[in-house]
Amino acid sequence: GKTIDPGKAGEAKKKGKRQRAKEGSQRALRRIQNMMSGVHRSPSSVKFNTSAMSSSFTEILGEVAKQFRQPDVVDERIQNHFIDEVMPTAPQLTIAEEDMLGRLKILQSTLLDQGKRIKSSLKEDVEKFLWREGGRVWAAYDMTVDNSAKRLLAHVLQFDTYEESALHKKSKSGQLTRVIRKNVDGTRGLIFRIGLHVPTVTNRLIEVWQTWKEEKSRHDQVSYIVGFVPMNDYQGSGFQDLSKDGYVLGETTGIYVIKEIAPYVCRVMRIQTVDLKASLPAAAINYIAEYKLTQANAMQERFRRNGNEVDKEVRAVLVKRMKEGVELDPGQKKVFEEVETLFGENGGGWEKLESPNVGVELQIKKKDQTGKSMSVAWGRAEAIADCTAEEAAAWYFGYCSRERVALDREKGNPAKLEIKKGMEKVNERMVASVKKMPFPLHNREFVGRIVWSRISNTTMALALVPVRDYRVDYGGGMGNLISGQTHAIFTSTNIESVGGVPQCKIEILQSFDAGGRVPVRLMNSKVPESVGIVGVMTNSFNKGDEIDKAEIASIAKIIKNEPQDYSDDENEAIRKGKELYNKCKEDKHFNKIESLDDRVKMKLVHVDGEGLVTGVATTVVDASVAECAACQFYVGSRELMRTKLKEHQNIIDYHIVPSNNHTKYIVQTRKLHHLLSEREWRNKMTWKCEEGDRVVIDVADTKDIIEDHPKKHGTIMSSAHAVWVFEPMKAVGEIQQTAVTFTIRANIGGSIPASIVNGIVPQFLSIVSNMREKFDKSKEIDNSNRLQLVKKMGNLQRQRAAVFTERFEDVEKARKVKDGLSTAQILMKEKGKGKGWGRIVLNVRAELNDTAAFFWDIKSRASTILGVNVAVVDDSEEKPFERTIKQFELLDGQLTGLHSVRRFSSKEKLIKTGRKSLVIATDPLNEEGKKIHEKFRKRERQE
Repeated sequence: GKTIDPGKAGEAKKKGKRQRAKEGSQRALRRIQNMMSGVHRSPSSVKFNTSAMSSSFTEILGEVAKQFRQPDVVDERIQNHFIDEVMPTAPQLTIAEEDMLGRLKILQSTLLDQGKRIKSSLKEDVEKFLWREGGRVWAAYDMTVDNSAKRLLAHVLQFDTYEESALHKKSKSGQLTRVIRKNVDGTRGLIFRIGLHVPTVTNRLIEVWQTWKEEKSRHDQVSYIVGFVPMNDYQGSGFQDLSKDGYVLGETTGIYVIKEIAPYVCRVMRIQTVDLKASLPAAAINYIAEYKLTQANAMQERFRRNGNEVDKEVRAVLVKRMKEGVELDPGQKKVFEEVETLFGENGGGWEKLESPNVGVELQIKKKDQTGKSMSVAWGRAEAIADCTAEEAAAWYFGYCSRERVALDREKGNPAKLEIKKGMEKVNERMVASVKKMPFPLHNREFVGRIVWSRISNTTMALALVPVRDYRVDYGGGMGNLISGQTHAIFTSTNIESVGGVPQCKIEILQSFDAGGRVPVRLMNSKVPESVGIVGVMTNSFNKGDEIDKAEIASIAKIIKNEPQDYSDDENEAIRKGKELYNKCKEDKHFNKIESLDDRVKMKLVHVDGEGLVTGVATTVVDASVAECAACQFYVGSRELMRTKLKEHQNIIDYHIVPSNNHTKYIVQTRKLHHLLSEREWRNKMTWKCEEGDRVVIDVADTKDIIEDHPKKHGTIMSSAHAVWVFEPMKAVGEIQQTAVTFTIRANIGGSIPASIVNGIVPQFLSIVSNMREKFDKSKEIDNSNRLQLVKKMGNLQRQRAAVFTERFEDVEKARKVKDGLSTAQILMKEKGKGKGWGRIVLNVRAELNDTAAFFWDIKSRASTILGVNVAVVDDSEEKPFERTIKQFELLDGQLTGLHSVRRFSSKEKLIKTGRKSLVIATDPLNEEGKKIHEKFRKRERQE
């Protein structure tokens, strides 16, 4: 009948196992000691037991290995030792080593000339190749690895790690020989031999001589070359001391080229051939070669990091090079001349195009200088990016970055790759892509040459021209591709930063010729996608939140500290705004409307008996008056442009015209409903500080800018008058509080019934909730309030403990309730006639007083979010932990859809019953409490 804790039982079991292992080791050690000293306790007639001795050794060594085994740590230290100790002090290459590496470097040219791409690798991040030469099958891969070039070199060269040993033992060749000898004959090279299991034939033996060296390009790019050849090429000591019995000697030759791209990013190429001296079918050999190439995928995944971070690191290196600049060679100068001539001769005739990206202006050219329709699509895009000109140029130059390749694959395009010709230049790349076309058109192939140049201290330029008649190896299976051509010129210019965030202006001009017979309409439809790459770029560098924060802080500083001079018109606008605000505030005839935000109150008022309603929304914001006013005056925020304009309010055109620090004009066009014509608004917005640190913002109709922004054809002019009033309140701790009131009256114009217009007004009030959420500091405020309660608890006097548990001691027939709280114990019991009791017990990871303060603070923001509907009827500073409360509960009826609200009125106390015990006791009201409650209800009804 004894209860055993499973956790303790498991620990006891492990302890017993460790004790038995210890005792076994001690027994074995004593036996070995006896053997070593010549003292054997067995009878002299018993023969010496060598198997027992061997078993003892095995037992001890096995236990030692279990206690101290740390394979990952040891492997890392082996690699660190190679990087920190071996590489800096490696012996000079011998003539034989230099000769061997020199001969193997030719394999890179062989790969470029003869390598045949494996088509399946187009959808991977590893480029894979196979080819035959002189009866041998060669395999190669080329990929980016998210690790430093040095560490990858250490990974490639260190065969004597626990990991490599474990992989060998798990393979089918695990029981065959594996020997590694380093620094042979005083060189930096090594030799190794490994047995390979080959089905149906004799096991093969591969013996290899391997060495490495470091190289630097003229641009200080570091590369590491690792070469390996059969032992026949090594003139020093080999494996003459080891037997080859039971093996047939095979051969392997190859090279690794590891190039540093960034401090923690490198590119690795491996080219290798293996001759097993076996008559295997060509298909089988190809299969084995392809299977071996999958090791590249495993290596890449082993070191894979966040793709966007890797792209950023690679760009940083290129940005540094761009700041230094590179002199163009004659061929590169011709590239820029070609695009400048093309776009220079075809200026003008641009038409505005709807942009899918906020902040990106698109244009298209459909006709040439003579007015004829063009067979080639032309597009232009302009935008401001939150980065330097060099960063933008580096992003555009990164044609095969992780981000852009992923986007291309999402679109279903068959291929996107960089073509390597062996003599790459730091400012030039050759790229190819295959674009998917709609049925029945054939896919289009584009091969281009991209060159970058610094054309001034502030501006970078990139030119893209087509490469004609170049045959790209896609691995076959692409079908009938039709060659297309594209020209582009990309410029990025540094401009003034905003809030410490660098800014640059971007422009791209691009022509797009799909080749063959493609409808002009289809060609033009591809323009937004082609030049729309600017939108992808601006999103990639988007720092809108930082910029908005900085701009709001700047405007708030002006509102708070800088005096303003107002014209008569501006003062009159503020007067009218306050007049509308006061009328709505004083009007007692209003209709409350439901708000989706519990902390925002909304109502509709018919001012002066008008048919159109005026909407009013009020709330408290966790920010200063200046911050709140600045937030609303900053009508061109990135957040507004990114979300509200495009997603929620159907604003299709939006312009801001600044006037001075306290006034600006807003011109906007909205599509309120697909059955309604577009509506236009022209408003003048003015803010003004008043006595008591109050700020008023008036937004009213205006005709001041009608000449610069004339009414569009087919639109209907709408009217709106809105006013914001921001008033300071008592701070909560260090968090400032502002009472915010937003009043708006709108008339969308046209023959629209007032009832429909009145239904639209509440939608405008949601802006108040958006502002409240933007500055919300509920967690900080609740923490501050709880801290004050905890301080007051220090004055609680210990009282005699009441027998609270007696209320719930009747556990018979109580049912357990599961409520998603895995650590909670919940019991409930119904007694009938609307009576019952419940109990919940759970552990909270918080201090005792903090936990009690959380439950006592029923007016906290957290309680509001949780939907706790409790009000404090009576409390006092003299007795801070005694109060009268009322609570509302919505009870489900027995019949479906029938509910009733119950009001519970109670007296509540927080009591200290012990050094580590606090109790919140809730009891029904006594007669005195009921009188207080009735006064509260009377006042509530009057309100």
